Amino acid sequence: MSTMTTLLIMTVGQTDVQLVVGDARCELSKINCAALHDEIESRAGEWQVVDSPDSKLEKPVESLPTGNFALCSPKLDALLEYVEKNDISLTSALILETRRNAQDFRNEPRFVGKILATRLCNLGIPEVRRFPYLTNQERLEDRDEPRDAVIRREVVNRIDGAVRDCLETLEPDRVLVATTGGFPAVSSLVEDIVLLHAATTSVDLLEVADGAKAKANPPTRDYAVQRRRTPEPAVSYRARRHVLDLLEKGSLLGAWGAVSHLEGVPDQEWTQVIKWLAHFASSLPLPTGCDLAVLSHQRMAVRAALRVELALRAGDIPRAVHGTVAVFEAALWDGLNEKTTRHGTKKRLFRLNPAPDAALVREHDC
Repeated sequence: MSTMTTLLIMTVGQTDVQLVVGDARCELSKINCAALHDEIESRAGEWQVVDSPDSKLEKPVESLPTGNFALCSPKLDALLEYVEKNDISLTSALILETRRNAQDFRNEPRFVGKILATRLCNLGIPEVRRFPYLTNQERLEDRDEPRDAVIRREVVNRIDGAVRDCLETLEPDRVLVATTGGFPAVSSLVEDIVLLHAATTSVDLLEVADGAKAKANPPTRDYAVQRRRTPEPAVSYRARRHVLDLLEKGSLLGAWGAVSHLEGVPDQEWTQVIKWLAHFASSLPLPTGCDLAVLSHQRMAVRAALRVELALRAGDIPRAVHGTVAVFEAALWDGLNEKTTRHGTKKRLFRLNPAPDAALVREHDC
């Protein structure tokens, strides 16, 4: 077993906890989800969390059975199976949940975080944290405020703080991110927050497929797989628009920084042009495949003038003024190179081409 410390960060929702009925499992009614979770919380000692059955009933349950009953956590079980198969030592977990009022939000999975935490603790995970990013009567968004129309800034700051604090205090060697439950907007946000704060830590993005919905016959249990972070088509167009704006402002290095993450991605070969521009801005040798004539123009004055123009567009007046000197010097050398030939052994000496009339040249005896 690996000795690396691993942190599991997951968002949870309505389907993360299900009722076990015989040798099958079934989801809790979404309409009465909050009331069912409150009942589970109030009936502590009457339920236990068991391994998830493979079979799943299609119709959700509207009420809990009398007496003792069993619950299961199919998504968490799939993640734990992934951990075991890949020889990962899971040492901690952060569960991002919601704990809003049942009266105001009837579909709220209010107790799911506690159930999953119980499952993890029973399996010997030493550090399990729960963080409710929505409580009481709070809503995820505020449509009256444009900046909060998707997720309120206060909620974003809460999630960011919880993830950052967890990473700083636990210092895991590896992070598993499973944002398969809860609000889709929160799921994508959590992934980006983790990737930002765990910049030097190995991060695996996981997704859980519902085995009961697969074509397997008989159905299988849910299973977790690693998801490659492939940019969506919209990301490419968004990046191109941003790059064009930066190029118009003369920021070649900024343009490359904005799209360097797309290098090597299929169908994103256009990024190589931006890389050529960045090489030019950094005075690095241009790749052999560069076909932008202005960047490799034989006249040095053309390239120097281009640098001045870019500096002006970027608003960097000192660099533009300094560059005008380089334009003059480059133009002078362009003219001299047309009329002179470097000395074969003495590189600082030149021969005029064609040679001047001998009467115009005065030689000094050594």
